[in-house]
Amino acid sequence: MRVSSGFMTQNYLVQLNKAYSKQAKLMEQSDGDALHRPSDNPVQCVRTMTFKTSLSQNEQYSQNVKDAISWMKQSDDTLVSMTDSLKTIKEKVSQAANSTNTTSDFADISKEIEEVINQIKGLSNSQIGDRYIFSGQKDKTQPYSDPVQVTSADVKTVDRTQLTSTQLTNIAGGTGSKADQFVVLKDASNNTRYLNTDNGVILDTSYNAVGNINGFSSSWVSTNFQTNGVPNVASVTDTASNSYTIQTSPKYVTTYSGDDNKISMTIKNGVAVPANDSVNLTGSDIFGDNIFGGKATSVLDDLYVIRDKVKAGDVSWLSDDGMTLASNVHDKVINAQVETSTRQSSYEMSQTMLDSQNTTITEDITNASATNIPKLITDLQMAQTVYNLSLSVGSKIIPSSLADYLK
Repeated sequence: MRVSSGFMTQNYLVQLNKAYSKQAKLMEQSDGDALHRPSDNPVQCVRTMTFKTSLSQNEQYSQNVKDAISWMKQSDDTLVSMTDSLKTIKEKVSQAANSTNTTSDFADISKEIEEVINQIKGLSNSQIGDRYIFSGQKDKTQPYSDPVQVTSADVKTVDRTQLTSTQLTNIAGGTGSKADQFVVLKDASNNTRYLNTDNGVILDTSYNAVGNINGFSSSWVSTNFQTNGVPNVASVTDTASNSYTIQTSPKYVTTYSGDDNKISMTIKNGVAVPANDSVNLTGSDIFGDNIFGGKATSVLDDLYVIRDKVKAGDVSWLSDDGMTLASNVHDKVINAQVETSTRQSSYEMSQTMLDSQNTTITEDITNASATNIPKLITDLQMAQTVYNLSLSVGSKIIPSSLADYLK
């Protein structure tokens, strides 16, 4: 086989280019990244892409947690202020439930209570940015507006801790019932009676069952009462055809313009579960629903009743229903505060966990794709040596001209 100088030159240049190409490829890693194309290391490239996807997800979850904590911290601070205000109202009701107060005293106390109510109503419309924190998913809508006066049904509030097990059973067929407010009725003999809107049972003032509403069903309350407590009928009858007049009086009631939907900020893969990853409390969670089906206004409406009863100097009501009502509304808001504080603590723990995971994933990405600097320096030096050697050898063995070949 004849080997020409051209063949030798061509082979030499191919080898020289390979040496130079290897050196150039190693130089690419000088930016700290060992992977610039999948062919550099297919296995490590796949691992790196997987790690980067996980990191991107974790960073989004971390941002969700931060947003959630900010939301819940604002809610918690607001609820703390509310509970402080409601504690003041409890104290004012206790002060007013004293027969030695004068008309002027009652007027002064009612004004103080009204100022506190205005503070609470302002807090109920709290915002974070341009979003109302207690409006549910309708967070661009102000949840509460000024109250309006209506003629609604009178309501009896019961301190369940003062009732016997028999009385609790009479109220709603079991001690597990949470019913503590009833519509006030008068029978044909002008005796006071209480209607349990949960089951249609009519009770006397000792909480003994004396009858059942005729035709009671799950839709009976919504048919006979508006959600603000205004009755659609003047009287009701029981199964024995006894008639009862619904007692009414002027009251101030509020309207809730939000909804009961939760805002979810997920912190892990999977479908959003409001019970686990919701960050907001709705008006119903804080202020409760009334016995007529009205949403998220029970506490505020009860506060206006307290104010009016104090102004009227109704000591009998204040020392019984008033004290119970003031305590109940305070406890309701405290329960909401505990709920959001607990949820906030859970999210703070999740933030710590996600921060730790982000650190770990970042290290995994570095291990999979970062340049090994000491090894790179060694490989570059070796490649440079090989390249320089190739140049040196080539200058000595490649024929310099065709005349050399013809000799």
